[in-house]
Amino acid sequence: MLTLYSHDSPNVDKVRIALHELGVAFREEDVDLEKKQQTDERFLAINPNGRIPAVNDEGVVIWESGAILLHLALKHGALLPGAADRRASALQAVFLESSALSPIIGGYGLVGQLSLPEAERNGARIGQLQKELARLVRVVDRMLGDREYFATEFSIGDIQLYPVLAKAAKFGLFTPTPAIGGWLARMQARPSVRKAMPT
Repeated sequence: MLTLYSHDSPNVDKVRIALHELGVAFREEDVDLEKKQQTDERFLAINPNGRIPAVNDEGVVIWESGAILLHLALKHGALLPGAADRRASALQAVFLESSALSPIIGGYGLVGQLSLPEAERNGARIGQLQKELARLVRVVDRMLGDREYFATEFSIGDIQLYPVLAKAAKFGLFTPTPAIGGWLARMQARPSVRKAMPT
């Protein structure tokens, strides 16, 4: 059975959604971040980067949420479109989230500047992060356009983007456009999302 090394995190939610979508049986092993278990040698042997999530899938160890989603999609022949243009759209969404969107949202609010006491916040840095997040939201809106999902059909692109964008919208870090708001609602209605993110 697949083991998911987890804790409460949007990055872990991505993997949970994919596993529920695919109907893959899995067990979770909590990595207690408050106790710094991610820096224990036992966990660093699994993920030398010391971050969650990671999975052990029948002896194949994978870390980084985008890599895990791509592995699962390829292994199970699902969640990644067959048509080259749609597959490219899905993969672009995965990599945009991991390389640009998630670091900006994390640095801005979820674990960044807005999580600090007000006296310790860097106003100039907050302004930079707000500006870049607004730009990235416009990029995401253009990528989605009038489609129901980023690759037209539901894919790992949607799974990769959803937990971070949903949390950022919930905490008021950005105001969803009509297209993004409709997509967020469609994602929230999926049974896999409700199982993975029940609250």
